[in-house]
Amino acid sequence: MRLLTRDTDMKHFIHATVVALLALLACACSKSDNGGYPLGTKYLPVKLQGTDKWSIVDITTGKLVAKNAFKNPPSSVVDDMFFVMNEAGTYDYYNISAPTKPINGTHYGSVTYFSTDGYAIASVKGGPLTVIDKKGHTVKALSNEIAEATMFNHGRAVVRTDQNRCGYVTEQGDTAFSVDLDNAAAFLYDNVAIVTREMQDSAYDITGIDPDGKELFSLSSTEYGVITPYFCNGVMPLQKGDSVVCIDRSGKEVPNPDAVPDTIKNARYQNGRLTNAGYYIVVKDGKTGMVDRNNQVMIPIKYKQVIDVSADRYIVAADSTYSLVDQNGKAVGGLKFEAFQMPNTDMSAQRGFIDVDLVAANLMTMFNDTHVCGAQKGNTLMDLNNLVGSDPNAYMGINYAQQQMGALAIRYFFDRDIASLGAGGLPQFNLDAKISAVSMDYDLKQCANGIEDEMLRKISSALGTNGFVLGDGGIFTSEAGTAISMGYSDGIFKIAYFMNAADAQPLPRQARK
Repeated sequence: MRLLTRDTDMKHFIHATVVALLALLACACSKSDNGGYPLGTKYLPVKLQGTDKWSIVDITTGKLVAKNAFKNPPSSVVDDMFFVMNEAGTYDYYNISAPTKPINGTHYGSVTYFSTDGYAIASVKGGPLTVIDKKGHTVKALSNEIAEATMFNHGRAVVRTDQNRCGYVTEQGDTAFSVDLDNAAAFLYDNVAIVTREMQDSAYDITGIDPDGKELFSLSSTEYGVITPYFCNGVMPLQKGDSVVCIDRSGKEVPNPDAVPDTIKNARYQNGRLTNAGYYIVVKDGKTGMVDRNNQVMIPIKYKQVIDVSADRYIVAADSTYSLVDQNGKAVGGLKFEAFQMPNTDMSAQRGFIDVDLVAANLMTMFNDTHVCGAQKGNTLMDLNNLVGSDPNAYMGINYAQQQMGALAIRYFFDRDIASLGAGGLPQFNLDAKISAVSMDYDLKQCANGIEDEMLRKISSALGTNGFVLGDGGIFTSEAGTAISMGYSDGIFKIAYFMNAADAQPLPRQARK
């Protein structure tokens, strides 16, 4: 898990969420804590067939522990704790032992998962981020300067300040060491984290630290590029020229412990992915299954999709339904469901108030009259392929790619679906699809009502410095032919950037009730 705070951060860690564990290249975490699955999944939120409510299933037994209990999807269950958005748009925490009784008296505006040690970070509207325990008691309030925090991993949470500086805090709410980093990644799978600091000429260092802040190694971005800022199985992959190499805890290049064996290479699968348990989810003739390192079939290659949930539990998709199986493809529990909720390790909690001037200024650094979040008019998916990774299956029938940056969700829209069936009926990327628009959605639900209109006024008054002037219908246009529309609803402030001004449409401006 990491915090991305500025457009330059996107350039540094742009691959972190889209390249990790893809295409048989990245290192699996089969020897790390929780079997390589950082949230230690034991329960799975699912929506059963024929219902609009959510349930929770015990993935070990396949039995329901909460049937049709929630209108909104529950989060993953970590250390027996989970959270659910209530009807007011705030969050409540629950313990799996009493899955329909909230532990908290005050509703939270923003939350993280609990750690495996039993701590989370949450905020109430108008209040600071606080560390809480499994009874909902406050352990300590964090400094008012801390605007964002991730969940705890290996006893440390990544935090970001109002000045866009990053660092770590402990489960007791204390600063682990100086909060003055350009970027900081979580101790997600291992007790090594990657941090960066700016150097000259747009270069930056790639530094590994332990949970006490001790430097383990430091490399330069002039030689290496970050693929995913996480150590697992004792190594981390890096881009070096046209190849991928692995480094160990000392920064020394070492062989990839999860190198693809010849038995898998020679099978010539159309696609493949190494699971955290050390197996391979593979695609052959448009069907998906799982094999071991010797290419022995474990889960039959007959499904639309296979997803690893834990080291010995998998979700398989057949037609429009999903079911749970073990590593040998045997059904677990027999439940059929139409949707499920997987862990989101990039999720972070935001403070219950914001500095409108600062947030508006930061948003405006992300675009001008010709560029927005690294994209510009005329770009194709080929130019922006680092947004989608290497698996076209995930983008079938979808015309946008999304990146989550704390409270900010960025969507890149194209003029056609990102992937479709190609020759032989196999999914392939439409690399000639052109970028048409980019939306930036900033979540303000944890802030007081009315903050959306204040944000709108701040950005509107300053858009001239970015090359835009107010036109008809509240739409801002530029001489470069681009346009911006702004609006808000349900506590989400939205900036829509159109590559062609003629496509621009006004956005609704609906205050929260």
